[in-house]
Amino acid sequence: MKIYISASLKKQRVEATGEIHNYFQLVPGSRVLALGFKPGLGVAHFAYLDSRQYIDKLNTYTSIEAQQAFERGERITPVGVLVKAGREFWARYIKGGGFKDGWRGFYISLFSAFYEIVAAAKLQELTILGRREAIESHYWQEAEEILKAYDQPQSPAGS
Repeated sequence: MKIYISASLKKQRVEATGEIHNYFQLVPGSRVLALGFKPGLGVAHFAYLDSRQYIDKLNTYTSIEAQQAFERGERITPVGVLVKAGREFWARYIKGGGFKDGWRGFYISLFSAFYEIVAAAKLQELTILGRREAIESHYWQEAEEILKAYDQPQSPAGS
């Protein structure tokens, strides 16, 4: 495993973006060095402790990704999301060797595929229904109409 870092310590060589999985970007023209692993100097990064934390992050990140995709004008079809989810599972479980990690590798690969499905569903909701606030407002209006109907005097059956 190699870690890539910018050879310059200047802040102008790396910039932060608003993207979830692509947060730091090198500024064009930055020089990059590839550093090999040295025993005792490695860092083990665990992105989540358990399934619950993974799903919590999945919910947060898919909302952000869907909003960003919506703002870029992206759209996806049901077939497209199935293909994307299938590719994600394949990339994690088969190509990435998730099968070597036993049940954890299997479930993480499934979660990763599900991530793609959830992000697509949230994008579809934004496209068709709009933002959550608009949906809630619409539902409140519908609820009010339903409740008003109960306040109306009921005519006797058969009259």
